[in-house]
Amino acid sequence: MFIVIEILSQDEKFFDTLYKNQNSDVKITRSKKFDGESNLIDILINLSYFTIPFVAKVIIEFIKSRKHIKVKHKGIEITGLSEKTTLKVLKNILSGSKNE
Repeated sequence: MFIVIEILSQDEKFFDTLYKNQNSDVKITRSKKFDGESNLIDILINLSYFTIPFVAKVIIEFIKSRKHIKVKHKGIEITGLSEKTTLKVLKNILSGSKNE
């Protein structure tokens, strides 16, 4: 099961510092505005019990830094996560998809 994390393109280096030395396989796609300028990056991550700590760390660090972050799963966009609820939400997504 996959989860998408959306960030601003200017925050790619910030993500790279968090991703460094991780074994998680991620795929990155860039969205472009009509003028051709890239402004959003979608990071596709295979969500599992192994990757939850990494995904939670990324989300929490973006929240702490007050940077734009949006989590997407099965057409639902999750915004406004707090440091306290991030891990719980990720575990609920994972357990909910296992029940389907």
